[in-house]
Amino acid sequence: MSLFNTFNLTYKRDSASGYINGEWVESEAAAVPFSCSWQPLNGEEQQNLPEGKREKIAYKGYTSTRLYTADQSNTSQADRIVFDGDDYEVISVQPWQNGIISHYKFVAVKEKEWHIQNWKIQFILY
Repeated sequence: MSLFNTFNLTYKRDSASGYINGEWVESEAAAVPFSCSWQPLNGEEQQNLPEGKREKIAYKGYTSTRLYTADQSNTSQADRIVFDGDDYEVISVQPWQNGIISHYKFVAVKEKEWHIQNWKIQFILY
């Protein structure tokens, strides 16, 4: 797939975690490189995000790589895109398989940003 302003990024996909001999074992996330067009959301798109996600930094992307949200994943965890050292959770994926330029449009929001900012504010105040 040829896209303008293409970024070479990495996404993390967890394999299935589970109990082994009665103990919970977390899976290791596999880092997989992929290419996409990576753009910030416009104001209207930002306002259309689910409550609790609107105040976070969010991007949209277009790629030929199939990504998964938490609802679509068989591990119950969404794919996470690594951009500029931060993780972004994939919250929506729309397939556009029209046979001309088949691709997926996805939206990803920055993880844990609010908690980090909140901690910094509390640290400064004390």
